Order: sequence, then structure tokens, then C-alpha cells
Amino acid sequence: MNEENNNIEKKGSEQPSQPQVNEKIKYILIAIAAALVVIVAVLVLFFSNDDSGNTADNTNTTVSEQQSVQNESDTSEEQQSGEEAQEPEKTYTPVFMYFVSKSDEGYDEYMSMIEELKAEYSDKVTFDIVDVDEEPESKENFPVDGNTPMLIMTNTNNDISALEFKCSDKARLAEDIEKSIGSQQ
Repeated sequence: MNEENNNIEKKGSEQPSQPQVNEKIKYILIAIAAALVVIVAVLVLFFSNDDSGNTADNTNTTVSEQQSVQNESDTSEEQQSGEEAQEPEKTYTPVFMYFVSKSDEGYDEYMSMIEELKAEYSDKVTFDIVDVDEEPESKENFPVDGNTPMLIMTNTNNDISALEFKCSDKARLAEDIEKSIGSQQ
């Protein structure tokens, strides 16, 4: 009987083998990872449905809604007073945002081309030349890494009217400028 108690004691005090422990840890880690994924998904859904106007689309919608409400109140005031005043449409100066890198082949040639374009269009367009070597944060905000020279052009409505990657063709850039100022002429 003493031997039987020893056998029972040994069985009860046996620890799980190393593979069993690893398997349990693996399942625990998977469960924790799954819980984190669920938490992140809930947070993303919560913040993406936030109506605070933090995203560009929400901001544009909010501004449009405010303008719509303002236009409705203006219209009712005009109808009451019997006057019909037309508010001029807001226009913006087009922006020629050109990203360059001194390490690009042909850098000097396309910079002189930009100077020619500036001389021709500076009264109609704002030129913003961004050297990605001197302003590395531009690589974080725009898809310029490895794509220079690159153009982002906005029109008189402040909409992107041209997006050109690896473009140093003066005729093409001039065409993009002409399209962007088309509503000014």
C-alpha cells in the first residue's frame, strides 16, 4: 500500500512536459493577440464614425452643410427683402507645388525650366518648390520618395488638377498650368 501511495503521489506531482507548456503558451498568446485585434477594430470603428470633423472628408462635408444652411438662410432673407444679391464664387490662386531632389539627374536643367515657367506665370500661379533633401518631412506627407521631380497642381477651386511623377517636360507642365488657370481667364 505504501508503494501505491508513492505512485499516486508521483503522478499528482508530475509537471507537464516542455512541449505541453509551449503549446499552452502558444494558445494564450493567440488568445491575447485575437483580443487585441478586436480592441483595435472597435477603436478604429469608433473613431472613424466620429463626427468631430477631424478627417478631410468630414471637414468638407461639414463646411458644405454649413454653406448649404447659410445659403438657405440667405435665400429666405433675400426673398423677404425682395432683393436678389449674387455672391461671387470664391476662387483661389492656383499652386504649382514641385518636388525636387538635388540627386536627380538633370536637376540643373529642370530648375532652370522652372525659373522660365515662373517668369511666364508668376502673376497667375503660386510656385512652391520643395527640395525633398532639405525638407525630408515632405517624404512623409507626399508620395515623392523616388518620384522626383514631381508636380502637384491645384486649380482656382483649390482642387488637385494635375499630379505628375518624374515629370520634367516643360510643355507638359505649362499645359498643366494652363488647365489650372483656365477658369480665371
